[in-house]
Amino acid sequence: MNNNQIIIILFGALYFVFIIYTRRKGDFEEFSVAGRSLGTFLIFATLSASYIGPASTLGLSRDGFSNGLFLCFIAIFSGIAMVLNAFFIAPKIRAKFTDSNSIGDVLGGPRSHNHKAVRITVGIVSTAMMSGITIAMSYAGGELVNNIFGFPKTVSIAVITVIVIIYSSFGGIRATIQTDVFQFINFAVIIPLLALAIIFDDKFTWHEYTAYAVSKTSFTFDATTAASLLGMYLFWMISGAGLDAAFINRFLASRDAQVTRRATAYAGVYYFGWVILMVFIGSAGAYLQPELADSDQVLLHIAESQFHGILYGVFIIAMLGVVMSTQDTTLNTASINFSEDIMAGFLPGMSDERKLFFAKMFTVILGVAANWRVWTPS
Repeated sequence: MNNNQIIIILFGALYFVFIIYTRRKGDFEEFSVAGRSLGTFLIFATLSASYIGPASTLGLSRDGFSNGLFLCFIAIFSGIAMVLNAFFIAPKIRAKFTDSNSIGDVLGGPRSHNHKAVRITVGIVSTAMMSGITIAMSYAGGELVNNIFGFPKTVSIAVITVIVIIYSSFGGIRATIQTDVFQFINFAVIIPLLALAIIFDDKFTWHEYTAYAVSKTSFTFDATTAASLLGMYLFWMISGAGLDAAFINRFLASRDAQVTRRATAYAGVYYFGWVILMVFIGSAGAYLQPELADSDQVLLHIAESQFHGILYGVFIIAMLGVVMSTQDTTLNTASINFSEDIMAGFLPGMSDERKLFFAKMFTVILGVAANWRVWTPS
C-alpha cells in the first residue's frame, strides 16, 4: 500500500467521523429542507459543490486541453445565469413558498398551480432526472476508486455509493449540505494549488503559453458554426440557471430570502471563476505536456505530473468529493421528490412520519439500483 492510499484511507476515517457528527434526527421538514435554518456560507458552498461535478472538472479541463480557452467564453454564462437567478428568481421562491418542501410543491402546490396532476408529473420527471445523475455519479466515483486502489469496479462502485447512502438516509439534506461544505473546501483549495503549480513549473512561460492558447482557441472558434455557438450559449445558460429540483431545495432550506439571494449570487460568481480556472489548467497542461492522451482522465495525469508526495493523494480525495457532492445531492433530492411529490401526491394527507419513511426507503433503493445498473453489462 503506497502513501497516497494510506492518506485516502485516513481521510475516509475522518470523513466517517464527520458523517456521524453531522447526522441529525428530525421530521420530514428537517430531512427535506433542514428546518429552513441554513445560513449564507452553507447555502453558497452546497450550491457550488452540487454544481461542480465531473463535467465541471474533468470535462472542462479536457476541453481546455483540446480547444484552448474556447469554453472560457461560453461556459462562464452558467455563472452569469446563476447571478441573474439570485436577483430575480431564487429569493422570490424562498419568500413565497414558506411551507414547501420540494419542486413539486413549488410548481404544483397550493401556493402556485394547486393541481395534483402537476405536482405528481413534476415529481416523476424530477425523480427520474435525479436518479439518472445518481447512477452516472456511481460509475464515475467507482472509476476513481478503481484507479486508486485497483479494486474490481463492482467493489469500487459499491464503496462510493454506500458511503453516500449512509449519510443521505440518516441525516437528510442537512447532512448532505454539511458534507458538501467539507468537500467544497477541499477542492476549492487544491485546484487553485494545481494552477499555481503549473504556473511555477520551470517549463511554463506566459509569453509562449499565451501564443499557444490563443492559437488553439482561435482555431476552435473558426471551426465552430454560428448555430453551434448559439446552442452552446443557451445550453450553458439554461443548465447553470439553478432552477432544478436540487437547487430549489437549497433555496427552501435557507434561513430567509436575503440568505438565498446572497448565497446564489456568490455561487454564480464563484462558478464564473471556476470555469476559467479549470479550462486554464487543461490548456496549460496541453502546453506543458502535449504527449498526454486526450481523454477524460487528462486532469488526473496533469495533477500527477505537478503534485508530488501527499499532495496527489489530497487531489484524488478532492476528486472523490467532486463526485460525491453531486451524487449525494441528486440522491437526496430524488428521495424527497419521490416522497413529497409522488407518494404524497397520490396519497393526500400522508403524515410526516410516512413521508420520512418513504424518503429514506427510496434513498436506499435508488443507491442499490445505481449499483445494479452499473454492474449489469449494457
